[in-house]
Amino acid sequence: MKSPLFAIIFLLLFSTAAFSELNVGDVGLEADLGYSSPNKGLLGARISPLPWSFGVIWGSPSFYADYADLGLAYSYHLTGRTGFYVFQSHHYLNSKVGNIWEINTGGGYQDIWLKHLLGYVELGIPLYIGGYQVFRHYRGGIPSNRNSSGDLALVEFRAGFGIGYWFDLF
Repeated sequence: MKSPLFAIIFLLLFSTAAFSELNVGDVGLEADLGYSSPNKGLLGARISPLPWSFGVIWGSPSFYADYADLGLAYSYHLTGRTGFYVFQSHHYLNSKVGNIWEINTGGGYQDIWLKHLLGYVELGIPLYIGGYQVFRHYRGGIPSNRNSSGDLALVEFRAGFGIGYWFDLF
């Protein structure tokens, strides 16, 4: 092995509580309502066997935007229900130019109030794949590698925020 980096990452991910016995209150359903959230969407539903979280998201209705956005997302919560998490989401965008696949990777922070109500903020870096090309900019249902001012888009960020509710399963 040339570098121990992958071995270290693998060891850190799989030596956590993710594969130990689940405690009461560690598994739940989450319903989310957000704005421009790359991981939790406009509307989302997630199952969370902490520290993991897996969800189905609806990012944008086609009557509101020039494209339909449906996706799957997963995240790893570093400090439990309250605190920082990292995520990756995969979106299917049915746009004006055809079907686009959006991959969003980033992080966020969520806080729990009143035992079940949560608020969150997220920041992700999206990539768009379609027509055998990779794009870094997407506006109005059209992917490109140039932003609205005509400059080359090297990295773009997608930020979002929202609220949710946690339902304890066991």
